[in-house]
Order: sequence, then C-alpha cells, then structure tokens
Amino acid sequence: MSGLVRATLAVTPSKLQRRVSPSTLWLPHPCPLGAGPRKVRHVKHARQAVRLGASYSQNEDQKETYLKSVGVKKDRLPSTLIRLRSRPIEKIMATVEFLLNTVGVSKNKLWQVLDTHPHLFDHPVKYMKEHTEFLLSTVGVSRAKLGKVVERFPQLLIASLEDMTARVEYLRSLGVAEAQLGQVVETFPQVLGLSLENMEEHREFLVTRVGITEAKLGKVVASLPQLLGSVSLENLEAKLEFLRSVGVAEDQLGQMVQTLPAILAYNVEGNLAPTFRFFEKVAPEEALEQLISCPAIIAYSLEGSIKPRYWFFMVKRLPFKAIRTMVTVTDAKFAKRYADSPEEWANFKRICALRLKVMEGNAVSPPPA
Repeated sequence: MSGLVRATLAVTPSKLQRRVSPSTLWLPHPCPLGAGPRKVRHVKHARQAVRLGASYSQNEDQKETYLKSVGVKKDRLPSTLIRLRSRPIEKIMATVEFLLNTVGVSKNKLWQVLDTHPHLFDHPVKYMKEHTEFLLSTVGVSRAKLGKVVERFPQLLIASLEDMTARVEYLRSLGVAEAQLGQVVETFPQVLGLSLENMEEHREFLVTRVGITEAKLGKVVASLPQLLGSVSLENLEAKLEFLRSVGVAEDQLGQMVQTLPAILAYNVEGNLAPTFRFFEKVAPEEALEQLISCPAIIAYSLEGSIKPRYWFFMVKRLPFKAIRTMVTVTDAKFAKRYADSPEEWANFKRICALRLKVMEGNAVSPPPA
C-alpha cells in the first residue's frame, strides 16, 4: 500500500471536518462528479466577486442619487462619477455639505469648484475648517463673502496656513490697514497664493518706477491688490510708457496712480488711448491738466457717459466750463444741473446709445437736436 493511500485512510471523518470548512465545500447544487477542491475554491471566489460587484454597484447608485440631489447636471454625471469612483460616499457627502453649508459656496458653482479642484476630497473637513476660521478671524473676510472667495480661489481651503500667514504679514508691512485685510482678500483672493518674491518685485516697481510713496502704498494696494502680482511688470511698464507719451511728467505718475490705482489696470488701446484722444480733440488746452489733476475722469465710460454728456452740452449750447464738472457727477445730478427734466436727459442718452451702436462707437459728432 502506498504512502498516499495510507495517509488518506488515516484521516477520520472528524479530522476531515476540522481540515475543510463547510464554507469551502458549500455549493448550491451537489458537487458534480470529479469536482475537486480547486474547482470548489474557484466557485467560492466567483461568489465573492459577485457580492463585491453588487456592493460596488449599490455604492455607485448611491453616489449618483446624491450627486443629482446637490445639483450635478445629467450630462456631467458620468464624468463626475468616474472622477469620484475611488472616494467613499461618506467622504463625498461630508465635503459637499461643508462647502455648501459652512463655507457658503453656491450650488451653481459647487461642481465647478470640485471639478477643477478634486483634491479637496482628499483633505479632512476638520482641516478645511481650520482654514475657514483663519480667513474669518485672522484675515477678516466677512462670512457673507466667504463662499464667493472660495469659489474664486478654492486653494485657500487646503493651502499651508503658515504660508498664508506670511502673506498676511507682508500686506501689513506694506501699510494695509487691519480693517482692510479682509477686503483685500475678498477683492483678490489669489493674493494669499502669490510668491513673496513676486510680491516684493511688484512693490519695488510701484515705489521706484511709478513713484508711489511708502506712506500711500498700503492704500494703493488695498484699492487694487492685483498690482502685487496679477498684472505683469511688462504690462505695468506699458501703461507708464503711454502716460509719458501723452505728456504726463515723471513726478506726476505717482500722484495719478495714488489717486486712481485702477489706471494701471486699464487697457491702453481699449480705454486709456481713446479717452485721452477724445479730450485732446474736444478740449485741447485743458485736457491733460484736467486728466492729471482728476484721473477719476478716466474711470468713466467713454461711450456710455463721456461722449453723451459732451454732446448734450453742444446740442443745448451750454458753456463748457471744465471736464471734471461735466463727467464726475451722477446722472441724477447731471440732469438736475443741465437738463430741463430727467426725462430729457434719459431720452438723449438713449439716442446717443443707438447712434454709437450704428456707428460702432466711431461717432464724433452729436446726434441732431
């Protein structure tokens, strides 16, 4: 008798029961003749795969139902589900509820935020809560605007608190008032993500090339924080070159920018040049002096405000005293001062708008009275 046969006969029923678990041998039907232990194990694994597949399918169904409930559109569901397939439903729900209810992100912007920044799902809600507290308490962002801030720059919820604190300290060092820090971040959330080196390069440019005084630098930055990095130095230099070309002296550049920081954000060909050219044509003797002393004039729309008001003066044969008195008042005050009635001014503006539309903005003379 061979050793294999002797070993087989030596196995008692009780030993066999201990060596082979019932779950391994269980089959829905009697095991067919010749089905050995390997085939039985394959059946067991197949059943496990089916159970896992059913569980995965159920999980995906839950995700789909939830995503629909929080505003994911039908055409975006497949790609969103693929992007979230490795993340448990509990984590998805916790992150979404945090963004909607705690941060204040709108449903319309929620999936734009998460599509562009899916790594938000990789951070615990507790971690992101620390960042919202930092923005609210340390920076001074208003709770009402927190959602808008995060919509524009979601990285604020996961960036290094140490790095963001360094940016806040830098803004303070420039003279930005404590009460204005929140307003700065609300206006330009990306300021907390700029490199300190880049911010310092722009600060030096504003002081040495533009001529902004250190005492006024904080107010300028608070008014237009994009000057610390969003606008390239080459772009800023192009604005300065244009202002010099129309006669603005070096010592006048800083004063103009301190009065109207946005002048460095305007497009030369689309805004600055047309406005300067128009005033040079209609008031050549006083245009430059008026624009330097009152750069706020440049902030007004050439087609929507400046041209209609100038044309109104011409049609009514009103004495043209000064550009600033004509431009830098509200429509209500302008109508009260110069029109017979608010309706007369409103109707004239409508006629001007139609004329400019027909002439594609190139009209230089007023509409007929």
